[in-house]
Formats: sequence, C-alpha cells, structure tokens
Amino acid sequence: MVKLADTLQALKPQMKVKYLFFLLPILLLVFQFTLTKNSLFQIRYEELGESIRNVYWLANGRVYDSISTDVGWFVQLLVVYKIFGFSLFAAKWYRLGLAFLSTMSVACLALKYIGPRLGWMPLVAFGLSPTFLYFNTVQSEYGLDLLYLPILLLILDKIDFKKNKFSYILTSLLFSLLMLNWTGYPAFMFFIPGIFLLFLKKTARAKDFLKQIITAVAGFITPLILILVYVKNRNLLIYDPVLQGGLFRGGGKLQIGPVFENLKAFSLDFIGSGHSYYFELNKSDFSDIYPALSILAVAILTYLLWFKYKKIRIIFLSVFSIIAINFLISALTLDVSPPGMRRFTGVLASFYFLYGIVCFALSKEKIKNVSAKWLIIIILALIPLHHLLVYQQNLTKIKQPSAWGTQSWFLMFGKPSESVETLTSKAQSQDLQLSCQDQKNEFIKGCRYSEIYAVISSYCLFNKLNCHQILGFDPKSKSFIPLTTQIWENDLSPDFKPI
Repeated sequence: MVKLADTLQALKPQMKVKYLFFLLPILLLVFQFTLTKNSLFQIRYEELGESIRNVYWLANGRVYDSISTDVGWFVQLLVVYKIFGFSLFAAKWYRLGLAFLSTMSVACLALKYIGPRLGWMPLVAFGLSPTFLYFNTVQSEYGLDLLYLPILLLILDKIDFKKNKFSYILTSLLFSLLMLNWTGYPAFMFFIPGIFLLFLKKTARAKDFLKQIITAVAGFITPLILILVYVKNRNLLIYDPVLQGGLFRGGGKLQIGPVFENLKAFSLDFIGSGHSYYFELNKSDFSDIYPALSILAVAILTYLLWFKYKKIRIIFLSVFSIIAINFLISALTLDVSPPGMRRFTGVLASFYFLYGIVCFALSKEKIKNVSAKWLIIIILALIPLHHLLVYQQNLTKIKQPSAWGTQSWFLMFGKPSESVETLTSKAQSQDLQLSCQDQKNEFIKGCRYSEIYAVISSYCLFNKLNCHQILGFDPKSKSFIPLTTQIWENDLSPDFKPI
C-alpha cells in the first residue's frame, strides 16, 4: 500500500485524473453486476431460446426455425461455450463482460474528446442508463446494439491511415463486427448507414482510399458468407414463406403494422416505465419530469451547434440517419406485440450520442457568461442524477418474477440452475426420461421439450460430460423416444413441433 501511495504521488496531476477517470467504468460494472446477480432466480422463454436452444442447434449446423435466425448472436455464445464451458446463465456473464468493454470504450472517447471535467457526464449517463442496464440482464440479443455501438465507434476512432497495415486490420474488424451483429440483432440495421458515412468521411483523404473501401466491403460480407456456408438448413435462414421469417427479420413482419400503437409503446417505454414485450422496468431513462429539461437542452443545443460547427455536420447527419431509419422501420413493422424499446434502441443510442456531442462543445466553448454555462451543465447533469436515483427501484423490479415466467422444467428442484444441475446429474448416470404429461396423463400447460433438451445437451456437450440419452414422452406412440434436433425438423410428432 505504501508503494502504491508513493507511485500515485509521483504521477503528474493530469495522469492522476486520467487514472481516476478510468475507475468510473469499474464502478459502473458494479452497478451492472448487482442487477445481473439479482436476475439469476428465473429464466424466461426468450432467454432459453435465444441463448441456449438456438446455440445448441447451431452447434449442430442448423437453425431451430425461421424466426430463430439471429445467428450472429448465437455464434458469439457458441464460441464462449466452447472456450469457457456451459452454464445456464453464461450468456448473462458474457453480456456483463461486453458491458464493461462498452463503458470502457465510452470512457476512452469521452476522455479524448471531452476531457474529465465534463466527460464523466455522458459516461455515467450511458453506463447507468436503465435500458442499457436492464437489457444486459436479459440473455437474449435484445439491446445488443447498445453494447456494441461504443466498441465500434472506438475502433473507428482508432483507425490511423498512417499505420497502413494496422488500419486494414481495424477496418476489417469494424465491418466484420457490424455484419456479425446485424445478423445477430436486426435492429443493428439502423446504424449501418451512419457508420458507413463516418467511415467514408474519415477515409476521404486517405491515399489508399480504394483499398480501404475494398477492405471494408470484404470485412462486411465475410461473416454473412461464412454463416450461409455453415448453416445446413439455409432455406429457413434465407426466407421461410410459412412463418415469413429469416435472416435480418427476427419476429417482425415486412408489412405495415399499427403505427400509432408502435409509437405509443415506444413513448411509454421512453418516458415512463417498461410496458412492452420483455421490457420490465419501474423507471425508464426519462421516466420523471425533470429529465425533460435535459432532453430540451440537448435538442436546442444540437440545433445551434449544427450552424456553428460545420465540420461535424457529418456526425450529426449520421445520428439523424439512425433516428430517421429507426422510426420509419420500427413504426411500420408488424410484430406479435407492440415493439417498444427493444425495437427503438437506435433512438436511445442516438440521444446519448448527441448528449456526448453537446458535452464536447461545452468543453471547447469559451462562454463568457459563467452562470449560463453552469446552468446548462446542471441541466445536463440531471440525466445521470436521474439514472442514479431510479436505480434502486429498477433493482427491486429485477428481483420480482417476470410476467413471462419460468418454464416448469427449471423449477423442479429449486432454482433454475439447481434444477438443471440435478437433471444433468441424472443424465450422467442413466437415461433421462422427460414427460410433459402429469399423473393424470394430461398435458402440462406451457411445457416444452426443446429448451430443456437443449440445456441438458449443452451441459453435456460443452462441458465434455459423459451423458446418457435424453428421452421425451411421445403421446402418439405412448412411449419415450430419444430426443434429437431432427425431431423438430422432421415433425415426427405433433407434440414436438416448434411453437
């Protein structure tokens, strides 16, 4: 401790501030960890499907159905499971790691362009965003764009055309991640034009402009080609006329939906509490009255900065393109339920981007009226203050049972993780017989075989356990039959058909 104190004392004041600034992402990680840890008592259908069942199907070279086609997300988890092993909530811990990288990326950009005096505001505002924190506790792909956007922007910022070879690597990485995550979460499409626009602006004066463009395009299409080659039942991946699903579509339909209902669901999620599908929050990002002052301030200052800073208009155009495309497509999309925040994260990300630009301008501007400058700063600081104040209320909500519940398989022997471990232990000693029939031979409502089969199989496969067969009761033949992925593909029994 003495040596550490001596080292800190020897550092220059600027370096001390820099090191202290990077303690903020660690502190924000604690907030995220607390929410994640308190969410482990339940696991919902979407989480089971998007982080386990579909990943196991992909490990066998297939997609479960044409709605379960967010392969870019499944690929990431497949790599994680193969390297680190499988557990029921491994996807949540993966998201926690991504959340740390995301806030660290924001910290790097904020420190470089805004400085520590005001840079903490966009960092804390984004890192404590109720939407950002909440989606990181859900182990589906929802909110994946919020996680990856700061990482992509940092990579874009680090591209230096003076270091030609390394710039090619970063360019390829940037656009490969962009496509990987677009195939993993359809809402990523809202960011593609904006990021391409920023990249073109940066490469415009590069001597190797054409090579950089070719590298970008090659990096962009490579993940898509690899996915199409790897997936065996690519007919479902490309387009399924029955469910009208496929790659880049998710659960939405390419039809004009109820625009008013879609916008209403978004508005309630944006300025109230979570009302839409899988968005369960007591207080969202702008849930109380006073953050409206911050929204108004950002809007007015953005308008003024558009005329004053002509050099950064391209950045504004990129942000506006995200908002426009997000509103246009999400408002018109026909969904099984009003899309709400899970389809409008591009709008939220754009606001925080503009918030950061405003803080950047304030850090550079020499405003003569000191009182006016401090008033603006105080108004902007209302957002991180709001997020901090509502954190406890959202933590309380996380601890409550979800409206979408937990399947009965995962409550058989206590908590979900305990139930799965017990069933997996049985599978290691004998054939595991699963039945959706109760003692009266009646079907148990909400009982499904595909998720529990995928969970136990994943434990056995990725943790290299020696397991026996997993059997499911087939009412048609009145016998237990071995479960395989082909059962759902070939529709051998009506009770095994995907729902």
